[in-house]
Amino acid sequence: MVQAGTSSGVAGAPEIGVVLEALSTQIGDTARHVEEAVTQVCTSFVSIARRSKESAARAARATGQDGGTDADAQAAARSTITALLGRMDQVRRATDEAVETLRRLEGIATRVDRIERSLGDLDGVSYALRILALNARIEAARAGESGRGFAVVAAETGRQAEAIGTTAKSIRGMVDGLWQEVRESTQRMRAGLLKSDTAADLNRAADLSREEGARALDALARSQAEMQALVAASATDAERLAGDIEDAMTALQFQDAVNQQLDHVAAALREARAVLASGDAAGAAALLDRLRARATMQSERRVLDRVTGHDAGPAGDDTPGSMEFF
Repeated sequence: MVQAGTSSGVAGAPEIGVVLEALSTQIGDTARHVEEAVTQVCTSFVSIARRSKESAARAARATGQDGGTDADAQAAARSTITALLGRMDQVRRATDEAVETLRRLEGIATRVDRIERSLGDLDGVSYALRILALNARIEAARAGESGRGFAVVAAETGRQAEAIGTTAKSIRGMVDGLWQEVRESTQRMRAGLLKSDTAADLNRAADLSREEGARALDALARSQAEMQALVAASATDAERLAGDIEDAMTALQFQDAVNQQLDHVAAALREARAVLASGDAAGAAALLDRLRARATMQSERRVLDRVTGHDAGPAGDDTPGSMEFF
């Protein structure tokens, strides 16, 4: 039952005091919720900004824009691969030239061998002519005076046979010398492909190129692994960033609840001022009932129950960003 006014003559003062205490508590709670919500939003956006900078820095390192070790490794790998290709091209050209020279020498050796066989045929002709001249001289001697013509022919045939033999012998000497040079050149060329200093240099260059190529591939593999790690870290940061943004958006969406509480407090203050102006005690009690009826949110009902001494019921979660049904 609502009591009469105090000695000051103001009707409904206790109820109005309760109303004002409730409103004051609600305003304090609202201010605290607003401050906590704003702090949470600011913290989330600070985290968003920091992670965005970290992601940008990682992306810069991944693309080599910061001139760091990744860019140096990629430049060194490209330079090594370019040098490797140049050296391998030198090896290929030198090998091709050596093979072509050897092929030509072998072709010359084949032609010299054919000339050698042709000289053998000339030797056969020279031998046959000498036999023919010898037989002609024998027959001319048997014929006596009548065989003098045969003797002249036999002598000339013998001289031609000797000339052919001498020419063949001279040519054979030159061919033998040429054949010896060709054979020695061919042998040197074949040995040079395997054992000469040039071949050794080519082999060393090839070995060096293979080693440098292996190092270049290792550098590229490490760079690729680092790139994949950076991409994975960026993906993780992106997921965290999305979570922070969702939290911030949730906190901002529930500012409607704060506005509703402030609207309720403003309306209650206007009604309390009207009750104070009228001095109506029944109006003060009715104001409490209206406040309780308008308390659509659990946080408002808890405040009213606490200041009026009613049972507050089970406590709920009124932290900023928590969902409250109203």
